[in-house]
Amino acid sequence: MTKRAVVVGINDYSHQVPGWPNLRYCVADANAVYHLLLDSFEFDPAGITLLTDQAASSANIRRALGHMLAVSEPGDVAFFFYSGHGGCTPAARRACSSSPSARPRGATSPTGTCPRPRTRSRPRR
Repeated sequence: MTKRAVVVGINDYSHQVPGWPNLRYCVADANAVYHLLLDSFEFDPAGITLLTDQAASSANIRRALGHMLAVSEPGDVAFFFYSGHGGCTPAARRACSSSPSARPRGATSPTGTCPRPRTRSRPRR
């Protein structure tokens, strides 16, 4: 069994999305998770991709996730951690859960991976 992870933390949004405020602790969270995976869960450092701030672009996140999933085999561990701005997506309504009693609360997406929400209002049903 091989353990792989993609760990993302974004504090600095000045190069990502103009007008979005920077955050303070996301990179620290990502670093803490990285070390937790190494120290407590015995991940190999070569199996962890750590992306922070400017390195955590949408393209780099997608590339890292794609690689992790492409090389993973049945029985392997594939772990993803993201700390940063996010937003709700309509796909959250179709999200699956491992718990039959759980209700989807929403989904988050790294900057640039989902289109901006539409501002046109819809009539309520």
